[in-house]
Order: sequence, then C-alpha cells, then structure tokens
Amino acid sequence: MLEGDNAMVSHHVFSQLVLLALLWLFVILHLSQPKRPVTAPVVPALPEPLTPKRPRSNEPKPFALLLDSGVLRSCVVREG
Repeated sequence: MLEGDNAMVSHHVFSQLVLLALLWLFVILHLSQPKRPVTAPVVPALPEPLTPKRPRSNEPKPFALLLDSGVLRSCVVREG
C-alpha cells in the first residue's frame, strides 16, 4: 500500500467519508431551518342552519304568455 511518499486510500474509505459529510450537511441544514410556531388548529365556524323554503302549491299554473294567444285561450276555456 505504501509506494514511496504516496499512500493510497481505499475507495470504500473515501465513499464512507463522502456519505458521512453529506449526512452531516443535511443534519446541519435541517437544524438551521427556523422552527414553525406550534399553534392550535383553527376551528372553522359553524355554518348557519338553512332555513326551510316556503311551501309551494302542487297545482300547476298556466303560462301567462301562452294565454295571450287566441287559440290557446280557447283550449283552456273548453277544458275549464
């Protein structure tokens, strides 16, 4: 492993040092982030209760514009 003044470092040692440096970097970056304040969740306001619609009659109403024509008026008069 020693050849003259140069000592070779195994690739496994180098890759482990790189992984350790990346892990250290991510931990330091994570710890340096500002913390978000912990607050209670906002409770939404209760919706107002729906008011019931006014009751409508079940009887059909004639369409006013159709009654203006003479032909339809005569049909309604015969039925009634």
